[in-house]
Amino acid sequence: MSSVFVYTRVVTLQWFSWYATKKMHEDMISRVLNAPINLYFDTTPTGRILNKFSKDLSAIETMLVYLTGTFYVSLYSTISILVISIFVVWWIIFFVPIIVYLVYRVFKRSIAGVKDVTRVESVSKSPLLSFLGETISGASTIRSYDKVDGFISRNMELLNNNILASMWCESIPLWFAIRIDIISVFMMLIVSLICVIYRNSGHAVVLSLLLTYVMTLQQFVSSIIRNLMQIEARMVNVDRCLKVLDIPQENTAGKMELERFKRLNPEWPDHGEIIFDNVILKYRPTTEIVLNNLSFDVAAGEKIGVVGRTGAGKSTICLSLSRIVEIVSGSIKIDGINIREVELNYLRSRITVIPQDPTMFTGTLRFNLDPENQVSDDRIYQVLESAQ
Repeated sequence: MSSVFVYTRVVTLQWFSWYATKKMHEDMISRVLNAPINLYFDTTPTGRILNKFSKDLSAIETMLVYLTGTFYVSLYSTISILVISIFVVWWIIFFVPIIVYLVYRVFKRSIAGVKDVTRVESVSKSPLLSFLGETISGASTIRSYDKVDGFISRNMELLNNNILASMWCESIPLWFAIRIDIISVFMMLIVSLICVIYRNSGHAVVLSLLLTYVMTLQQFVSSIIRNLMQIEARMVNVDRCLKVLDIPQENTAGKMELERFKRLNPEWPDHGEIIFDNVILKYRPTTEIVLNNLSFDVAAGEKIGVVGRTGAGKSTICLSLSRIVEIVSGSIKIDGINIREVELNYLRSRITVIPQDPTMFTGTLRFNLDPENQVSDDRIYQVLESAQ
């Protein structure tokens, strides 16, 4: 019967853990993929994103469920032993509040440090992952400029910071375990004195049973507090993952329903006329204005060139057309329709931008030319031949 209960407990906890982690991962992916480039990706290091999707999610899926299960097993066992002990020697109940108070004081002093150190350890891993990724991608440049030693030194510095935080994460539970053992010795002393006092009462078997239970109780109490401390530490990982759900999102909805817009404008944009009317644009609310009251017209079929110094806002004009960066005020119209009224995904599907830096995605050439598989192979070959 015990095996059935254990099996049910393990399966139930694992299922809830799998479901919760899966839902958390799906929500995090959705929030990250729909985050504005200028408000999130331009300000968030890659290592921080990878850290949340790797270490933090892994801690939730693997460690949190194990710690929760062990905590409840130890808690129920402790309650059972206390009830039996009080039944054997009723006045031992007066010592329980003292033990609870001592354990609580030690726990309160250590838990704040555990949470802070766990947060520091998680934060220190992000720059390390970012630095490793940047070093690998720029390895040839680093070698060509003979900066290998400098990058190794920087890597060792970041690694030492992370190892130091990890060491403190392991040290605080050990500090706590020593204090719990001291309290356990005090508890065993009380029980031993009780056994000595009642040694001639004719209840030697009962007293020996009490002593055995209390020795077991010490292990369960220590397990409860350690697991509770680790659960609190793992909640730091949960908090970091939940912060991903607060990432600002792109405003994908248009002022007009998409199907209605398609019925009214089935071929939009069919001419290509572009009108910028007093456009003001910032990359972020705290940064300077990049486009300040910009107004110009591009006639349908007209080819123009935008000339300006670096940072003047030439590329920003293309970003504003596809609403990669939203304008602060003014309007941008394509064929007489304000692009803010168009559903975002549909707008981007109707505009083609050839970037300054060509990028190839992993996969076939056909996938890079037609990722949505909307045209035939003959059309792909025709385009390739015309580009030679």
